[in-house]
Amino acid sequence: MKTEYPLLSQPFAQNLAAKSTRAFAKPNQGAQVLHFSGHEVQKAGKNGLWITVERVPARVGGLGEVSKTIPEALNKHLGKDVRVLVPMLKPMKDEGGFVDTGIVKKLKDANGREETFKLFEKYEEASKTWVYAIDNPKFNQHANLYFSKDSPVVGYGEDAMFRAIMLFNRAAAAFTPEIGERFGSPVDFVMVHDWLTSPFLSQLPEDFQPSKIFMLHNTYNEPRPVGVARQNRLKLPEYTRKTYSPLLIGHREADVIIANGNYARTIALTDYARTSDYAAALRGKIRKNRVVDMHHGLAADFNPQSCPALKDHGFTELRDPAEPGEISRFKQQNKAALQKLLGLNVDSEAVIFTWAARFEPYQKGFYMLMYEMEDFLRRHPKVQLVVAGENKSDPQVNAFVENMNKIPEFKGRLYLPNQFVSREAVIRMNAGSDFTVLPSLYEPYGLTQLEAKMLGSIPVVHGVDGLRSTVSDPLLNGIDVAGDKTGPTEKVWEYGQTGILMQPLSVMKYFKALDWLKAVLNTQMLRGKPQTPAEKSAKTKARHKHQKTLDEAQAKFKDAIERALVLAQSPEKKLQTIQNGMRYVKEAHPWPTIVARYDQAIDMAMAVRDERLKTQKKQARFSGQSWTRLA
Repeated sequence: MKTEYPLLSQPFAQNLAAKSTRAFAKPNQGAQVLHFSGHEVQKAGKNGLWITVERVPARVGGLGEVSKTIPEALNKHLGKDVRVLVPMLKPMKDEGGFVDTGIVKKLKDANGREETFKLFEKYEEASKTWVYAIDNPKFNQHANLYFSKDSPVVGYGEDAMFRAIMLFNRAAAAFTPEIGERFGSPVDFVMVHDWLTSPFLSQLPEDFQPSKIFMLHNTYNEPRPVGVARQNRLKLPEYTRKTYSPLLIGHREADVIIANGNYARTIALTDYARTSDYAAALRGKIRKNRVVDMHHGLAADFNPQSCPALKDHGFTELRDPAEPGEISRFKQQNKAALQKLLGLNVDSEAVIFTWAARFEPYQKGFYMLMYEMEDFLRRHPKVQLVVAGENKSDPQVNAFVENMNKIPEFKGRLYLPNQFVSREAVIRMNAGSDFTVLPSLYEPYGLTQLEAKMLGSIPVVHGVDGLRSTVSDPLLNGIDVAGDKTGPTEKVWEYGQTGILMQPLSVMKYFKALDWLKAVLNTQMLRGKPQTPAEKSAKTKARHKHQKTLDEAQAKFKDAIERALVLAQSPEKKLQTIQNGMRYVKEAHPWPTIVARYDQAIDMAMAVRDERLKTQKKQARFSGQSWTRLA
């Protein structure tokens, strides 16, 4: 029997093949399918384990959101039993409901001290999902594992974040066989995410061989010297040399990678991450057709027709999305409610722009908004800004927020608290605003733009990656940072305009310009030894080059928000854009359609695993070794 597993994003694969001569070794030009022959391929397993360092209610970003919604959807719509394994973080402990399984593991930490880990479990009746939490003082005292207040990040070997996350990976691998017993049968597949849990794949016991799926939400890596990995008692794959790279492990060890097609394509074809240690491994998976196109759906509480956050404080739910008059009523009433709630001027003619993301310049592009905000408000007296997020470690951001909040002309037109807001607040912001701004430099898929469209807020986004896949702007459709003006046809283009795309930037050039800017702001370049004329000339050229990059970025951002204002002045076109966006999310992102993609990825991973085990079995026979690994 021959089973074929077609790649989900055909145009993506074809476009890669067409451009491969300038990017990497020429891939197989044959049919874009995986063939497994000579044996009955096992149907995708039912039992899966989703390993993550964050999940609602311990949510930091989009990973925490999808770590709840996707496993639940796989269970509900496919009849699978996907269980979630997380560290017992403080929000989870506070929420309660977990029961001690009695399973205990003891592992030594980076300092040689023996740590005790306990496994707790909770069955969430509403979603029919089991959640396992590993309890340890290094986990349960913190809201997340990214930062540790009592042990700040000060460098390799003393990095509290890295130690805690690697300890979780080791503990998770140690508990996995016992979790399989609680399924009643072995774990068929595991799903890990980014650098945070990709090391899990190389920590598993030798006799435990599930199929392995790596989800590439983000290419931010956390490499460490091999000595640091040994100090943290990590098993080192044979390809690890001087540097321990978690993302390389994810790409190398996985049977299948799930990633947004445009995002993976950008990494493969441009200077953005092309020279990284994992890029070659990603290209290898692409050539073998083991990359599946990632899609996300939304949680039920973002449905404007049945949203708990819109039941009080003067907000309203949407009765009939097919009725234009009803959409206008929905937006006007929620705009007034949002203005009252946040202390803004109650003005039906005001145009509200919102931001709901970290105040972070490298991924989220916050500096573009920061440097434009004051002039934008002065140029347009009818504009109101609701900017919710946080970055209290950046002195430039802190000074900016303080100064903006002191400008008397902006009272009643600006909400800028420099703190994260609740999930309910984000929903109300989307329901009451006209536009949502997200000029991310990279966005592997993104939920913000989908959440905004679902609630009638038109997204203004940088035209890259997942944003390019999910926001249609006829003016810029098809143009990306790779310079490709054709590219794969996106489903969203069929819905007309659903948002405003900002002209793509050269990501690496912008990153380098930001590094230069931060050095200037920190006065590092303004001090030091006397410079030679040649050194002064070189620095002058660098300043001009980087300043030009920053100016070009600001000009493109300004163009995007000004085009948004033009759209706001055309009520009929604005209403049509809102309707297009709502219809797109509803029709193109229903959970049954999305989980079918993940089901196919699981099928592919199971088949690859079967081939891998057969090969290992043959090698063991050839060398005279006994074969004891689990199939």
